[in-house]
Amino acid sequence: KLSNIQTRFANNSLYLHKKRYTVTLIDRNPDSLLTVSLLSIPLCTFDRFYVSNNLNHYVYSLYF
Repeated sequence: KLSNIQTRFANNSLYLHKKRYTVTLIDRNPDSLLTVSLLSIPLCTFDRFYVSNNLNHYVYSLYF
């Protein structure tokens, strides 16, 4: 989901904007190899981990 849009201004006009998305990987395996794959994406950072209904949730922030 879209979670933020970072906007920068310079010289009274829009200079740059970046969209931040929250991506949640849900997996039964607590040692999922998909977690490494997501981190290989440029501008992707790990945010948090939690367990719900016996499923592992890995939350990432992805900037685009």
